[in-house]
This record gives sequence, structure tokens and C-alpha cells, in this order.
Amino acid sequence: MAPTPVTPPTTAVAPAGPATRSPGSGSRARSGRPGGPGPGRAAIADLAVPVAVLGVVLALVAPVPAFLMDLLIGANITLSVIVLLVSLYILRPVEFSVFPTTLLLMTLFRLALNVSSSRLILLDGNTGTAAAGHVIEAFGNFVVGGNYIIGTVIFLVLIAIQYVVINQARCASPRSRRESHSTRCPESRCRSIRT
Repeated sequence: MAPTPVTPPTTAVAPAGPATRSPGSGSRARSGRPGGPGPGRAAIADLAVPVAVLGVVLALVAPVPAFLMDLLIGANITLSVIVLLVSLYILRPVEFSVFPTTLLLMTLFRLALNVSSSRLILLDGNTGTAAAGHVIEAFGNFVVGGNYIIGTVIFLVLIAIQYVVINQARCASPRSRRESHSTRCPESRCRSIRT
């Protein structure tokens, strides 16, 4: 018997061009991503940040109930710890390239929580210490400890620490190194920066 020759299977290759494209293959379809029509997981992920920003702006304007304030403060603390742990455990800065955007959105979220909690305290503070929610009440009881003098001292210490951190960051910035140091930073602190 003679061996039969083996021929490779042939595949028809269509010429690449606009006429051979499927409806959602190369263009941005309704999902916002190439590869398929219809809203999908990618479309929901694309809408998450704008919806979150709109929610933050809404929280700046509209009053937030105390139970929702507790949930939002808990979410804020959780997200802050997650961002801190991720930034501590990355090996290269490229692995967390969305850090500036995340920091901006978290700051905007904290600002909205500050405004909303201040509104609740000023409007409903006469109803008791839990007017702005139980989380704020628990932090207040923990920090003040039942003594307003201790709370005032801790508050002043926190303000002093923030002032020193902000002033040191201002002195260490490249812009302040180029400008005159007389307005931004005392000479004694900036001698090491000039070198």
C-alpha cells in the first residue's frame, strides 16, 4: 500500500476591511468597549466613577440622614485603609498608577462627609450627641473621653501637627526651592533644602 499524502486543512481568510466587520467588533459599541454590543460589565465600570462623583456632589447639597452618614463614614474608613495598605505593599509605583485620581476622589468624598456631618450637627444637635450618627458620637466619646479640656488639647495638638506637616511639605516642594524662601519657609528650616 502506498501512503496517502496528508494535506493541511485550508481555512478561508476574508480580506480585512469595513465590509467584513461584525457590528460590534471594532467600533465602540453601546457597552463603551470593543467586542460586543449591549451594556455589560465594562459599561457599568465606566459609569462607576461619574456616578460616585455625582453622589458626592449630591451629598454636598442635600441633607443626609444620620443612619446613611454612619454607613458612608464606615465606607470612607474602609476605603482609606484599603488605599493605605495597597500603597504600602506595592513594589513599583506603576502598579498603583491611579493613586492621584483615587486620592482626589477620596478627598472629595471626605469633604462631602465633613459638610454633611456639620449640617447634621448644626441642624439636629439639640436632639443629643447622636444627632450626626453613632460613628461620630463614638469617635467623640473616645477622643474627648468625657472631659472637654482633654478634647480641646487633643484638637490643638492635631492642628499643630497638620500645620507642621503642611509647612514642611511646602518648604520641600520644588516650587518653593525656586522661589524666594522668605515668604514660604524660614531660613533655618530651608538651609538643607538649598543644597
